[in-house]
Amino acid sequence: VEGSVPDVVPYSRKTYGGWPGDPTWGIAAVEIPYQSWKVSGDKAALAEAYGGAKAFVDFLSRHADPPGGLVRFGYYGDWLSLNATATPAVSSFSQILAVQRLAEMALELGFVDDARRYK
Repeated sequence: VEGSVPDVVPYSRKTYGGWPGDPTWGIAAVEIPYQSWKVSGDKAALAEAYGGAKAFVDFLSRHADPPGGLVRFGYYGDWLSLNATATPAVSSFSQILAVQRLAEMALELGFVDDARRYK
């Protein structure tokens, strides 16, 4: 599915996980380049990862409920919490975080239209 991230990379039907993967795991497509840039300041690596990060955020937006809203699907939820948190709340938080990170990345890379879109 265009822009999605599987639960296991590289994905194979013989492994665990599914495709598309849980949004909270897939946010790695945004969070890893974002954190790497914050620590290293490497804009070249950020630029290289930007397309995949944007594709993931757009995937979430296309599969939100309602479209353009927040995602509600997910498989794992908050599986380490002492008190249960509803899976849609965890997935929606992950989507919001991904959108915020992408907006900041876009601004840093000079993609002003994207920065406005995701702000």
